[in-house]
Amino acid sequence: METKLTIKTNTDNFQAFENETQVGQLDFEIDGRTMVIPHTVVFDGNEGKGIGKALVKAAVAYAEAHQLTVNPVCSFAKAVIDRQNGKEVPPPSCGLRRK
Repeated sequence: METKLTIKTNTDNFQAFENETQVGQLDFEIDGRTMVIPHTVVFDGNEGKGIGKALVKAAVAYAEAHQLTVNPVCSFAKAVIDRQNGKEVPPPSCGLRRK
């Protein structure tokens, strides 16, 4: 699978594309020096491909590059970030919101 992540800074989201079809999106807001991640979306038929995880990792990399802290309100994003930091966490209760 070739997943291309594209950041849309004017609309405050990251969009994941497979070939030229959008397969997921992570929305964020900048509040001062904090990136707030309210939710992550993976579109139907694209589950289990690591798209949500790739979106969260791209958001964290963006935040680090811009010296922002991250507030993952989305339970999926929080779980990915916690696992990335070596914490044992159960799967998020709500998972990804799918379209």
